[in-house]
Amino acid sequence: MRSIVLLLVMIAGGVAGYFIGAREGRNAVESLARLEAASKLAQIEHDKTAKTLDEKVSHLTAGYQKEKGEIDAAHAKQQERLKKELASRDQKIAGLNAVIAANQDQIDEARSRLGKSASPEERSTLQAEIARLQVENKKLQISVAGFECSKIPVPADYLDVLTGRSS
Repeated sequence: MRSIVLLLVMIAGGVAGYFIGAREGRNAVESLARLEAASKLAQIEHDKTAKTLDEKVSHLTAGYQKEKGEIDAAHAKQQERLKKELASRDQKIAGLNAVIAANQDQIDEARSRLGKSASPEERSTLQAEIARLQVENKKLQISVAGFECSKIPVPADYLDVLTGRSS
């Protein structure tokens, strides 16, 4: 009898284990299905977010490329203008020096007439003309000096300070 009781207890334990295991197995399968569904939803959200970010990056990149192209074009135009100005620099210097020499000849002529002049009106007119020509020559000499300086390279840091781009 003892064997029968043991056998019944074993059978009852097996049946109980089967039903408990089946229920836990179903719970595990249901949990797995819920996790798979959540994973699919998370993947869909991830794909939407990635697409949105890719569109934003594309938009920003396009804007950057456009602005960079505009800046590059403006820089190239500015470089070309600078090259033209520098190419004509020596001609400008020669032209200004010719004007300075002509003014100096006029100053010398006015001074010689000033020494021969007897009337006070003529003397004051000649002195005013000499003063005007001297001021004009000074301005022209400053321009020539500026053009001459453009032949010397300027350190970038100093140039930034001069143009107001320093921080």
